[in-house]
Amino acid sequence: MPGDSKVTAALGHWARRLVANGVPLTDFQEVTAEIESWDDWCAEWSKRAAVHEEMGRLALDGGYPVPLIVT
Repeated sequence: MPGDSKVTAALGHWARRLVANGVPLTDFQEVTAEIESWDDWCAEWSKRAAVHEEMGRLALDGGYPVPLIVT
């Protein structure tokens, strides 16, 4: 558990909400495991976003359309 009180509070309050709203549990667990301080929050999530962006680009380049999911 990170020592930063902001991170601890965010994890406690947002974990279920983020996962319930579509963040894969493995993404949440892996990203938050890398966060040591509040200053890391945006950078770590941005790194994971880049992974998903690359997967999307590879899918498009491979001729696989990306479905629009509407809830």
